Amino acid sequence: MSQFFEYIQHISQSQSYISAMVVEGPLTGAKSLFSDGRWVLPAPRPLFDQLALRLLPCPASRLVTIGEHKVFCEPLSDQPSLVICGAGHVSMPMIRMGKMLGFHVTVIDDRAQFCSAAKAAGADHVICAPFNDGLASLLPSQVRYFICVTRGHAYDLECLEQILPMPHCYVGMMGSRVRAAKVAETLLSQGFSQDQVDEIHMPIGLAISAQTPEEIAVSVMAEIISIKNTRFASAFYSSDMLKALCDSPCILAVILERTGSAPRAAGTKMVVLPDGRCIGTVGGGIAEARITSLALKCFETRQSAVLEVSMNGQEAARDGMVCGGHIKVYIEPENL
Repeated sequence: MSQFFEYIQHISQSQSYISAMVVEGPLTGAKSLFSDGRWVLPAPRPLFDQLALRLLPCPASRLVTIGEHKVFCEPLSDQPSLVICGAGHVSMPMIRMGKMLGFHVTVIDDRAQFCSAAKAAGADHVICAPFNDGLASLLPSQVRYFICVTRGHAYDLECLEQILPMPHCYVGMMGSRVRAAKVAETLLSQGFSQDQVDEIHMPIGLAISAQTPEEIAVSVMAEIISIKNTRFASAFYSSDMLKALCDSPCILAVILERTGSAPRAAGTKMVVLPDGRCIGTVGGGIAEARITSLALKCFETRQSAVLEVSMNGQEAARDGMVCGGHIKVYIEPENL
């Protein structure tokens, strides 16, 4: 159903969406998006009309049973975005680590030479402009994490003054406690509330006695991961996934339920291509190998399937699934 994925590619990130996917029952495979109290894509009725009454609130991925159907519902967001203000030497490992962790990474700096280094480090988007102009050029998004690692106190303030009124999941500023206190005092004097100032993580990062740029990047990204996965958890399709789901024969695998200590949560997605290559991961190891194997069989049958994988007991231990837990995975052919 490429129309569904094509729509997701162009949804406005200033709005909230709930994705609904029928995974069991006669209407298996039907999908739609719910936003602002209505279905924004054609949806089978009366099933989806009944579903709408139960969708809000939907703070996390969950299975909803309506009659003979099971529908997987989840809050849907854009790929989480990391905006790094400053392209100095500390930013370089943050760029690389942000990419490793699945963020879309934007870097803003007004120095061409430093912007070139940010591009070489793998940033998705580099804005070579004054910080005010660069921040003003960002498209609206509800899932943005800001890091201020500029070359000076005045630039940090310039960035924070513009960032604080914007939607954001995280704001952090690198600097000593003395510098942080001065920044907080200045922001309060400019009319920002105490709550807004208290949102800023300064000094930035977890307290792990980090010293090198790489260690600082670890402390900052660990802090961001903690906040992302506890306060702002939502599902998303990466740009690579959406490209495959819109244009190529592939299989979508989605974790519907997780119990115990299985490594990945409900809503985690992976796309399997005909040659066995995967975009994304549902946890790795033997469990992912089983899911990939069934996905390849779905290329032949052109039928969806639900796979349950247990990572407990002697058999799981023998197969190397030492993390424990249990997952239920929905596997669906696309564009076949």
